[in-house]
Amino acid sequence: MEILKAVDLTRIYGEEGNAVKAVDRVNLCINQGEFVVITGKSGSGKSTLLHLLGGVDRMTSGAVIIDGKNISDLKDDELTNFRRKNIGFIYQFYNLIPVLNVRENIILPIALEGVKVDEDYFKEVIKTLNLQKRLRHLPNELSGGQQQRVAIGRAVINHPKIILADEPTGNLDSKNGKKILNMLKYYNKTYGQTVVIVTHDMGEAINLADRVITFADGKIIKDEYRK
Repeated sequence: MEILKAVDLTRIYGEEGNAVKAVDRVNLCINQGEFVVITGKSGSGKSTLLHLLGGVDRMTSGAVIIDGKNISDLKDDELTNFRRKNIGFIYQFYNLIPVLNVRENIILPIALEGVKVDEDYFKEVIKTLNLQKRLRHLPNELSGGQQQRVAIGRAVINHPKIILADEPTGNLDSKNGKKILNMLKYYNKTYGQTVVIVTHDMGEAINLADRVITFADGKIIKDEYRK
């Protein structure tokens, strides 16, 4: 079943003579439960594509449809609420709140919704991520791998339909990078969450992917199913 769709998706930066098409009329369909890797050289536009798919950046033209909802029609506050409920984001630089401890960072999306934390699921998440002994630690007291695990916890705590990860292993060594990718695959398989990862370093990611999309000059140049 289709969960994420881009229709003639375009993002242009600059104007007229200085205009750059970071994403150029991209059409893409991703099904529920797919583990998709988007790869391409630096500057190819792959991160811009991911940000458009997740509603972090606004498109110049075209549409993004998530679970039947055209997010390009949403106002900023509506888009923020929709994104928080349906999409989990993981960034290369973690984006943790420095004054919040591990627990507080993970449950932040729930706190912003003003709903009660499912403590049983929270315990399952921190056990999976091996963060049980770090709950009171601040981000600056954690290693890079631990910080990225906290970011994963924050991304999955709300049971989002889609997890989008932008270079999630870019600041990690190969050992920790492999662990992070395997954790994302675990959530994909266990909970049926759709995972889309952007990376320029295929490595372990290609072995886990159901589908590999190659991006160049703002366009999809190859879309390959692996399983």
